[in-house]
Amino acid sequence: MYYCAMDPATPTAAKVTAISALAYFILPIDVIPDFIPVAGFADDGTAVFIAYKAITIHITEEHRAKAAQFFAE
Repeated sequence: MYYCAMDPATPTAAKVTAISALAYFILPIDVIPDFIPVAGFADDGTAVFIAYKAITIHITEEHRAKAAQFFAE
């Protein structure tokens, strides 16, 4: 999602969706605090999953390759 959001060719709405979901995942302020077992991370994961499904048509093989390269290093 990060590489899709940083791509200039990605539509603005998809960028906002991706960045919002990633920020929700990272930031400590959310609906269910992360210190609550299971539920704390479940809402973060749900937000990222829904955002991913919403922008999946904009995620290219180039974005996937960049992500794979990042995790390989």
